[in-house]
Amino acid sequence: NPPAQWMRFARFDESVSSAYPASAHVTHRSSQGSEDPPPRYLMFFAYHMVSEFAMAQIMKISRSRLSREESQARTRTRLLEAARSLFGRDGYAATSVERIAEHAGYSKGAAYANFASKQALFLAVLKQQGQERLDALVAAIGKAADADEVCALLAAWADERSSSGGWTLTILEFARQAGRDPVAFQLPERVIREHWRQLGAALHVRFPPLAARVDQFTLGALLHEIAYAPIITLIGTPTSGQLMKAALAGLIGGCETEVEHDRPSKRGAA
Repeated sequence: NPPAQWMRFARFDESVSSAYPASAHVTHRSSQGSEDPPPRYLMFFAYHMVSEFAMAQIMKISRSRLSREESQARTRTRLLEAARSLFGRDGYAATSVERIAEHAGYSKGAAYANFASKQALFLAVLKQQGQERLDALVAAIGKAADADEVCALLAAWADERSSSGGWTLTILEFARQAGRDPVAFQLPERVIREHWRQLGAALHVRFPPLAARVDQFTLGALLHEIAYAPIITLIGTPTSGQLMKAALAGLIGGCETEVEHDRPSKRGAA
């Protein structure tokens, strides 16, 4: 008795004969020596088995490829997290690719397999962390109810950026080293200018009259420089947020600010 699966294919004999008439001319030699056409369901059963085997191999290769891609993405993410932490804490010069790899739990070879150099790692961190915060800020500006809320958002962003003073100084350290090679600073300059443009453009959309007073690059640069000003990271007052409100008051109105003149410096407080 043929297996049930064979019989399932046998039921297609008639439809196969009409759909594929050429199959009726395929012959095989019987045990009596005569040539008879093989049962079509056997042909399709064989085709089905080969197809299933081929599909299984394709899926196995796809899973293996996906696993490699996922593993590489995970490695890259951990390296970027380690680089962000070490660059911000220890600066650019003191942070090596080997230290970043060790901090992330990988070999130096794994780091270089994902990033060509320490500079490439730094640029990836610069772009990623700046863009993440900027995306959230731009989205919030678009949803803000009025100028006062926009001022509060930008002031909070400036204070948060100022509090991460180590990263600001790291950018300056990188710029100082890259200054010896003008070509080396072209990529980070493009990243920074794009961040300026995005913030300026968001404010132009939110407050259309601004476009006639200041272009988006200048506006974005002004606000970024207030947020990332290196000296402000060391001195208590005025805060970056207060400077931000003072600048915006003349641009979009509102933005009340009070300066605490007797506030101690951040370095003295530390």
